[in-house]
Amino acid sequence: MSCGQSQTISRADIARSVRSIILGGGNCFYRAVIGMEFLRRLGIPTQLALGGLVYRAGPDPIRDVVSYCGAGNLGQMIGDDWVGHYWIQSGSDVIDFSVGDWRKSMSPDLMHPALPDDLGPIQWTVEPPEFFWVPETTVTPVVGQYTREIGQPYYTGWWGPTPPVEANYREAKATLDSPWLISFFDARYKEYALKERIWAAQHGHIFLDLSRSQQVAAE
Repeated sequence: MSCGQSQTISRADIARSVRSIILGGGNCFYRAVIGMEFLRRLGIPTQLALGGLVYRAGPDPIRDVVSYCGAGNLGQMIGDDWVGHYWIQSGSDVIDFSVGDWRKSMSPDLMHPALPDDLGPIQWTVEPPEFFWVPETTVTPVVGQYTREIGQPYYTGWWGPTPPVEANYREAKATLDSPWLISFFDARYKEYALKERIWAAQHGHIFLDLSRSQQVAAE
Protein backbone atom coordinates (compact mmCIF):
# COMPACT_ATOMS: atom_id res chain seq x y z
CA MET A 1 0.00 0.00 0.00
CA SER A 2 1.45 3.39 -1.00
CA CYS A 3 1.62 6.41 1.30
CA GLY A 4 -1.06 8.11 -0.79
CA GLN A 5 -3.42 5.14 -0.49
CA SER A 6 -2.77 4.89 3.23
CA GLN A 7 -3.50 8.58 3.71
CA THR A 8 -6.76 8.32 1.75
CA ILE A 9 -7.91 5.36 3.81
CA SER A 10 -6.87 7.09 7.04
CA ARG A 11 -9.01 10.09 6.11
CA ALA A 12 -12.02 7.87 5.45
CA ASP A 13 -11.58 6.16 8.82
CA ILE A 14 -11.22 9.53 10.55
CA ALA A 15 -14.40 10.79 8.90
CA ARG A 16 -16.26 7.60 9.82
CA SER A 17 -15.21 8.02 13.43
CA VAL A 18 -16.15 11.70 13.64
CA ARG A 19 -19.50 11.21 11.92
CA SER A 20 -20.49 8.40 14.28
CA ILE A 21 -20.75 10.98 17.09
CA ILE A 22 -24.07 12.81 17.19
CA LEU A 23 -24.00 16.06 19.15
CA GLY A 24 -26.25 19.09 18.86
CA GLY A 25 -28.26 17.59 16.00
CA GLY A 26 -25.22 16.79 13.87
CA ASN A 27 -25.04 20.26 12.31
CA CYS A 28 -21.91 21.71 10.75
CA PHE A 29 -20.71 23.54 13.87
CA TYR A 30 -20.63 20.42 16.02
CA ARG A 31 -19.21 18.28 13.23
CA ALA A 32 -16.39 20.79 12.88
CA VAL A 33 -15.70 21.17 16.61
CA ILE A 34 -15.65 17.42 17.25
CA GLY A 35 -13.57 16.84 14.13
CA MET A 36 -11.05 19.46 15.24
CA GLU A 37 -10.58 17.76 18.60
CA PHE A 38 -10.29 14.32 16.98
CA LEU A 39 -7.63 15.62 14.59
CA ARG A 40 -5.82 17.64 17.25
CA ARG A 41 -5.27 14.51 19.33
CA LEU A 42 -3.75 12.91 16.23
CA GLY A 43 -1.27 15.76 15.94
CA ILE A 44 -2.99 17.35 12.93
CA PRO A 45 -3.19 21.17 13.25
CA THR A 46 -6.66 22.63 12.71
CA GLN A 47 -8.67 25.79 13.05
CA LEU A 48 -12.37 26.57 12.77
CA ALA A 49 -13.46 28.27 9.55
CA LEU A 50 -16.71 30.17 8.98
CA GLY A 51 -18.03 31.29 5.62
CA GLY A 52 -20.44 30.28 2.90
CA LEU A 53 -20.95 26.94 1.15
CA VAL A 54 -22.35 26.23 -2.31
CA TYR A 55 -22.58 22.67 -3.69
CA ARG A 56 -23.96 21.84 -7.13
CA ALA A 57 -26.08 18.68 -6.81
CA GLY A 58 -28.04 18.61 -10.07
CA PRO A 59 -28.51 20.06 -13.56
CA ASP A 60 -30.17 23.37 -12.68
CA PRO A 61 -27.52 25.91 -11.60
CA ILE A 62 -29.94 27.70 -9.25
CA ARG A 63 -32.50 25.19 -8.01
CA ASP A 64 -30.20 22.18 -7.65
CA VAL A 65 -27.75 23.80 -5.26
CA VAL A 66 -27.01 23.22 -1.59
CA SER A 67 -26.47 26.78 -0.42
CA TYR A 68 -25.50 27.79 3.09
CA CYS A 69 -24.94 31.43 2.24
CA GLY A 70 -26.61 34.71 1.41
CA ALA A 71 -26.02 37.32 -1.28
CA GLY A 72 -22.77 36.96 -3.19
CA ASN A 73 -22.42 33.34 -2.00
CA LEU A 74 -21.09 34.68 1.31
CA GLY A 75 -22.08 33.56 4.78
CA GLN A 76 -23.88 36.35 6.63
CA MET A 77 -26.49 37.35 9.19
CA ILE A 78 -29.96 37.99 7.73
CA GLY A 79 -31.90 39.75 10.43
CA ASP A 80 -31.59 37.60 13.54
CA ASP A 81 -30.84 34.48 11.48
CA TRP A 82 -27.43 33.40 10.29
CA VAL A 83 -26.94 31.68 6.96
CA GLY A 84 -23.52 30.14 6.58
CA HIS A 85 -21.33 27.15 7.17
CA TYR A 86 -18.57 25.94 9.53
CA TRP A 87 -15.76 23.67 8.44
CA ILE A 88 -12.17 22.84 9.42
CA GLN A 89 -9.09 24.42 7.95
CA SER A 90 -5.87 22.40 8.25
CA GLY A 91 -2.97 24.10 6.56
CA SER A 92 -3.98 24.42 2.92
CA ASP A 93 -6.72 21.74 3.23
CA VAL A 94 -10.46 22.17 3.67
CA ILE A 95 -11.95 19.43 5.84
CA ASP A 96 -15.73 19.09 6.17
CA PHE A 97 -17.30 16.18 8.04
CA SER A 98 -20.86 17.48 7.61
CA VAL A 99 -21.19 16.73 3.88
CA GLY A 100 -23.15 13.52 4.46
CA ASP A 101 -25.82 15.58 6.27
CA TRP A 102 -26.52 18.00 3.44
CA ARG A 103 -29.23 16.11 1.61
CA LYS A 104 -31.30 15.70 4.77
CA SER A 105 -30.76 19.31 5.89
CA MET A 106 -31.90 20.61 2.48
CA SER A 107 -35.25 18.80 2.61
CA PRO A 108 -38.17 21.28 2.46
CA ASP A 109 -39.22 20.72 6.08
CA LEU A 110 -35.71 21.52 7.36
CA MET A 111 -34.81 24.40 5.05
CA HIS A 112 -33.50 27.45 6.84
CA PRO A 113 -36.22 30.14 6.94
CA ALA A 114 -33.84 32.72 5.45
CA LEU A 115 -33.36 30.64 2.28
CA PRO A 116 -35.77 30.85 -0.70
CA ASP A 117 -38.17 27.92 -1.00
CA ASP A 118 -40.05 28.84 -4.18
CA LEU A 119 -37.78 27.00 -6.61
CA GLY A 120 -38.91 23.49 -5.76
CA PRO A 121 -36.86 20.67 -4.26
CA ILE A 122 -33.31 19.92 -5.35
CA GLN A 123 -32.97 17.29 -8.08
CA TRP A 124 -30.11 15.15 -6.79
CA THR A 125 -28.07 14.02 -9.77
CA VAL A 126 -25.09 13.52 -7.48
CA GLU A 127 -25.32 12.27 -3.91
CA PRO A 128 -22.94 14.25 -1.67
CA PRO A 129 -20.09 12.15 -0.27
CA GLU A 130 -19.76 11.61 3.47
CA PHE A 131 -16.98 14.20 3.78
CA PHE A 132 -14.60 16.48 1.92
CA TRP A 133 -10.87 16.63 2.65
CA VAL A 134 -9.44 18.55 -0.27
CA PRO A 135 -6.87 21.25 -1.12
CA GLU A 136 -8.36 24.71 -0.60
CA THR A 137 -7.36 25.69 -4.14
CA THR A 138 -9.82 23.13 -5.57
CA VAL A 139 -12.85 24.61 -3.77
CA THR A 140 -12.10 28.34 -4.07
CA PRO A 141 -14.78 30.24 -6.05
CA VAL A 142 -14.06 31.24 -9.63
CA VAL A 143 -14.99 34.82 -10.48
CA GLY A 144 -18.10 34.93 -12.63
CA GLN A 145 -19.23 31.37 -11.85
CA TYR A 146 -22.09 31.03 -9.36
CA THR A 147 -21.49 27.30 -8.94
CA ARG A 148 -19.00 24.71 -10.12
CA GLU A 149 -19.59 21.48 -12.00
CA ILE A 150 -22.13 18.99 -10.65
CA GLY A 151 -20.77 17.30 -7.56
CA GLN A 152 -18.29 20.09 -6.74
CA PRO A 153 -18.41 22.66 -3.90
CA TYR A 154 -17.35 26.23 -3.29
CA TYR A 155 -16.18 27.30 0.18
CA THR A 156 -16.45 31.07 0.43
CA GLY A 157 -16.00 33.87 2.93
CA TRP A 158 -18.12 35.66 5.52
CA TRP A 159 -19.63 39.14 5.33
CA GLY A 160 -20.66 41.31 8.26
CA PRO A 161 -21.24 40.43 11.94
CA THR A 162 -20.61 36.81 12.92
CA PRO A 163 -23.26 34.65 14.61
CA PRO A 164 -23.31 34.38 18.43
CA VAL A 165 -22.08 30.87 19.27
CA GLU A 166 -20.90 31.27 22.87
CA ALA A 167 -23.54 28.90 24.26
CA ASN A 168 -22.73 26.31 21.60
CA TYR A 169 -19.02 26.58 22.42
CA ARG A 170 -19.68 26.00 26.11
CA GLU A 171 -21.81 22.93 25.39
CA ALA A 172 -19.28 21.54 22.93
CA LYS A 173 -16.34 22.18 25.29
CA ALA A 174 -18.07 20.32 28.11
CA THR A 175 -18.60 17.34 25.82
CA LEU A 176 -15.08 17.41 24.40
CA ASP A 177 -13.63 17.22 27.92
CA SER A 178 -15.87 14.33 28.97
CA PRO A 179 -14.24 10.95 29.74
CA TRP A 180 -16.62 9.04 27.48
CA LEU A 181 -15.64 11.04 24.40
CA ILE A 182 -11.92 10.78 25.15
CA SER A 183 -12.35 7.00 25.55
CA PHE A 184 -14.25 6.89 22.25
CA PHE A 185 -11.44 8.76 20.50
CA ASP A 186 -8.82 6.42 21.92
CA ALA A 187 -10.81 3.36 20.84
CA ARG A 188 -11.09 4.65 17.26
CA TYR A 189 -7.39 5.52 17.13
CA LYS A 190 -6.57 1.95 18.18
CA GLU A 191 -9.18 0.27 15.96
CA TYR A 192 -7.91 1.96 12.80
CA ALA A 193 -4.26 2.34 13.91
CA LEU A 194 -4.69 6.01 13.09
CA LYS A 195 -1.75 7.40 15.03
CA GLU A 196 0.63 4.95 13.38
CA ARG A 197 -0.78 5.60 9.92
CA ILE A 198 -0.71 9.38 10.30
CA TRP A 199 2.90 9.21 11.51
CA ALA A 200 3.87 7.05 8.53
CA ALA A 201 2.19 9.42 6.07
CA GLN A 202 3.82 12.48 7.65
CA HIS A 203 7.28 10.91 7.50
CA GLY A 204 7.03 9.40 4.03
CA HIS A 205 6.82 5.79 5.17
CA ILE A 206 4.57 2.92 4.14
CA PHE A 207 2.31 1.66 6.91
CA LEU A 208 2.00 -2.11 7.12
CA ASP A 209 -0.83 -3.46 9.25
CA LEU A 210 0.97 -6.49 10.68
CA SER A 211 -2.07 -7.62 12.67
CA ARG A 212 -4.08 -7.82 9.44
CA SER A 213 -1.23 -9.58 7.66
CA GLN A 214 -1.06 -12.22 10.37
CA GLN A 215 -4.82 -12.71 10.19
CA VAL A 216 -4.68 -13.25 6.41
CA ALA A 217 -1.78 -15.68 6.79
CA ALA A 218 -3.70 -17.68 9.37
CA GLU A 219 -6.67 -17.97 7.03
